[in-house]
Amino acid sequence: MLPPGPASLRWPPGGGGKISTRGCEASTQRYTGPRGPLVRARCRPHRPQHRARPVRRTLPAPHRGDLAAWFFAYYVNHRITAWLPSLYTKDFGLDLGAALRFTPLSNITGLLGCLIVALVIDRVGRRPALAVGMGGAAAALIPLALSGAVSGGQVAVWASVATLFVYATNVSLYLYTPELYPTRSRALGASFGGVWHRLGVIIGPVVVGADIGAGGGLVTVFTVLGCVAAAGAVTALFAVETKGRTLEQLND
Repeated sequence: MLPPGPASLRWPPGGGGKISTRGCEASTQRYTGPRGPLVRARCRPHRPQHRARPVRRTLPAPHRGDLAAWFFAYYVNHRITAWLPSLYTKDFGLDLGAALRFTPLSNITGLLGCLIVALVIDRVGRRPALAVGMGGAAAALIPLALSGAVSGGQVAVWASVATLFVYATNVSLYLYTPELYPTRSRALGASFGGVWHRLGVIIGPVVVGADIGAGGGLVTVFTVLGCVAAAGAVTALFAVETKGRTLEQLND
């Protein structure tokens, strides 16, 4: 009979710890069996050369700008998509049929923006995509405010241009945020992005209601939306670029 060998090169039955296959050395001891000479492997435990770094329990400071980007993007997004239908009927006196024709226009352009950014974001990078998305929304909303927002058709056109950019920003954030955090804190980072997303959705109606209640009108509302989008574009300029970088490089 042959002498018993180790059951596994990585986990020996004696509980001696993890065994590295790189540490195995074939000995020259030969044993005679029914099928000829056999070579028995002699292994030594693998000892790590470096101590593991302690796990960080807090969010890295450079990534907090990502949370602000979530707030700015969804503040603008929700204000446009949720407010436009009532704006067409109450402020401009459009009938229900015209309002229903204008409302899907912003959704269609938003879908187009999502498709475009999905095709180009790996080429241009995350930071340029976010900056152009929020900057494009500001470039559409501020001229709308300066023009006075005098008709439903004018609002529909400019708001649709704004959603083209802001929807692209929202999709980019869902790609960008998980890339910022290591595996141990990725769910935590993504959940904080969702919290700031909800804060933008909640605070937006309060600010719009306060503006209208103070007699600001549509010009004030669209001016505030344009300024918030511009703030998001500035925040994106200082974002951490993740294109072509590994998690180890981002979290050193």
